[in-house]
Amino acid sequence: YLYHFSSVDVTDIFKELSNSHSDQIEHKLLKVHVDVGPDVLKVKADKTRLQFALQIMYENALIYTPEGGTIEVKIRQIGGDVIISIKDSGIGINQEDLQHVFSKFYRSQNARHADTEGMGIGLYMAKDIIEKHNGRIWAESYGEGKGSVFSVALPIE
Repeated sequence: YLYHFSSVDVTDIFKELSNSHSDQIEHKLLKVHVDVGPDVLKVKADKTRLQFALQIMYENALIYTPEGGTIEVKIRQIGGDVIISIKDSGIGINQEDLQHVFSKFYRSQNARHADTEGMGIGLYMAKDIIEKHNGRIWAESYGEGKGSVFSVALPIE
C-alpha cells in the first residue's frame, strides 16, 4: 500500500472526529474535552491513514466509556514529537492484558463483555499505521474500571 505524505494538522482530524461522532457522544451523555497545546501541531502524514488510526483509538474510548463518562484528548508538542493522548473513564485494562492490546485478534475479557461485536484488529491496524509514520503508540491503565490512556507520538513536520 502506498502512503501519500503531506503536511497534516492533527487538530483538524480531531475536529472532524468530534463532529462525525456527535450523535454517539450526545446519546451516551459523554463529556469530551479536546485540549490543544499552543503550538501549530503539524506532522508529515498520510492524512487518510492517520485519521483512520486515530479514529480507531477515539471510537474505542467512546465504546468502552460508560454513559455519563469523560474522554479527554490532549495534543502537545514535546521535543521533536506531537503527542496525542486519548484518556477515558471507561472499563480500563488489567496489567496482564495491557501488554497484548496491540496484538492481532486480541481482546481482553473486559472488552469482550463491553462490546460483543469487536474483532480485536483495530488497535493492531492502528499500531501498524502509526509505525509506518515513524511514530510510536502505547496504552496505559490503572486497572479494571479505572479508565485507559492511549497515546501516539509522531515526529513533527
